[in-house]
Amino acid sequence: MSNSSEPNMPGVSHTPIVYDDTPIKWEYKKIEKSPDEEQSLDEEELNKLGSEGWELVEVVQVNSWFHYYFKRPAE
Repeated sequence: MSNSSEPNMPGVSHTPIVYDDTPIKWEYKKIEKSPDEEQSLDEEELNKLGSEGWELVEVVQVNSWFHYYFKRPAE
């Protein structure tokens, strides 16, 4: 009998899991738009920000202003 704590399963390989507990450092971007003066962010603008690594986290409306919050890992 094997002393291994894992069951013997022929033909099944096990991929090791590596945990990295290094905290991620983020940078943030906030874009404010007033629907009275400007259009909201369109698909083209959002795709451009996404290609730069920005992820849209939240959109908040305060009075007539829209606040777009983005984050990406800091370099």
